[in-house]
Amino acid sequence: MNLIEALEALDSVIPDALVETDMREVLRSGADDTATVSIELGEAEAGYVSVPVDARIEIVTKAFSKEYVWTAFGDFRVQVALGGVSVSPEGKLTARLCFATLFYNAKGQRFTLDFHLKVR
Repeated sequence: MNLIEALEALDSVIPDALVETDMREVLRSGADDTATVSIELGEAEAGYVSVPVDARIEIVTKAFSKEYVWTAFGDFRVQVALGGVSVSPEGKLTARLCFATLFYNAKGQRFTLDFHLKVR
């Protein structure tokens, strides 16, 4: 299998449209009457960010990993920038609102996600 075939296989398991649908569903499920959702950021970033349900969702990374030691985070992860992403002249990525990492199992089912300020 060459690189192109590997990327096509990754996209066949976790299509971009699925990622956007899943992320949009998460946003809508937590929305208030102003069509925004208050998202708690993880780890040391502590705090909340307000995200409109119709915020731009830009896929930054989609990855498959072979885990030699079992972890609870599954086989696939997709990182998105909510509100879009900007790139500094040095190549540093910054989400306009925040980043989210969605975790998927081998069947392409999302089972958890994490919100954060910095790219991972």
